[in-house]
Amino acid sequence: MNTSTLCITTQRRLDRHEPGGYCFRLSEYSDMAELYAAFGRCFRDEQAPKFRFVEWSDIPDELVREDWLSPNLCEALEALAEIDDDDRDRFICWCRQNGYDIATDDVAELAARYLSISADYSEPEANPPDEEDSPYIMELMSGIYNYKPDTFDDDYN
Repeated sequence: MNTSTLCITTQRRLDRHEPGGYCFRLSEYSDMAELYAAFGRCFRDEQAPKFRFVEWSDIPDELVREDWLSPNLCEALEALAEIDDDDRDRFICWCRQNGYDIATDDVAELAARYLSISADYSEPEANPPDEEDSPYIMELMSGIYNYKPDTFDDDYN
C-alpha cells in the first residue's frame, strides 16, 4: 500500500475543462488533516474548493469515489498494509461477502478477524488417505447412488 496514489482536481476546474490536477502519494501523509491541508495548498486560488478525485491506484473503491474520500482512509490503508499482497484481494472480497464496509468499519479489527479465520484453514494434505480408509470411502460413495431416480420425481405422492 506504499504505492497508493490519489489524483485530485476541483469541480470548478472540471466545469471549465481546465487540464491537469495534482497527484499525491498517500504514504507521505500521516492523517486526513495533513492530506486535506496539502489539497488546500494546491488550490489556493479557490475560496472553498470542492475536491474531485479523478484517479486513484492501490486504493480499494470502497474508500474513494469521485466526490468523496473515506474519513478513515489513512487508518484503513495502514491496516491493509499489514495484509500480504496475495491476501488483500481475498480480504476485500471477504468483507463484501460478509457485509462489512471498510469505509466505515474498523479495518484493523476486520483484518485481525480475517487473519485469524484464514489461519484456521490450512492447505490440504499432500499425501492421499491411507489404503485402510479407501474401502470405507468407496462404501460411502456407492451408497449415494443406490436411490432410484423415480423416488425424487415431481409426481411423488
